[in-house]
Amino acid sequence: MKPLNILIVTSSQIIAAGLHATLQRMRTLSTGDICTTGPDKVADYIEQNPARLLLIDPIGINRADLDSLRKSLPQATLVAICSCLLPKEYTKSYDYTLSIYDNPSSLADIIGRMNTDAANNEDTKSLSQREKEVVVGIVKGLSNKEIAAEMNVSVNTVMTHRRNITAKLQIHSAAGLTIYAIVSKLVRLDEISTHLPV
Repeated sequence: MKPLNILIVTSSQIIAAGLHATLQRMRTLSTGDICTTGPDKVADYIEQNPARLLLIDPIGINRADLDSLRKSLPQATLVAICSCLLPKEYTKSYDYTLSIYDNPSSLADIIGRMNTDAANNEDTKSLSQREKEVVVGIVKGLSNKEIAAEMNVSVNTVMTHRRNITAKLQIHSAAGLTIYAIVSKLVRLDEISTHLPV
């Protein structure tokens, strides 16, 4: 696994120093750069050195800047580091939320989950773009004929893609593909039909 570049976004030097020291003590973590910047300089930093993990003080960054970060770094994990109790509106756009009072193992757990997600994304990369489209169609409950019409290909082509998907992922049911598609971020939960495939 390649080294994890981490960006700490806070105006507090004390919080930044504590996070930096905590990350350096994690022996199982293969870190690349661990950098710190204020909320006003995030855009400049990520152009030069994109990070996969951003530890952000949610009080110091506005919603528009957070949305911009999400678009600039779609593969990055955003973690709200809270120094006080905040309303849910402040933290709902983050992948995870941690308190400065949490045990350091909580941060290690998040990084472990990130690495698992990255491994799942490696599997997703082995699927071609067309195979991913077929997976999305299956998850949305479309028939082979409907998927073929949507992709502008023949039903036989869709069936070939389905065989290739099964061979690559070793998933043999629509329900299994649904779980795979959600975990791999091919679809969001709200995009799936209320009648999940069986």
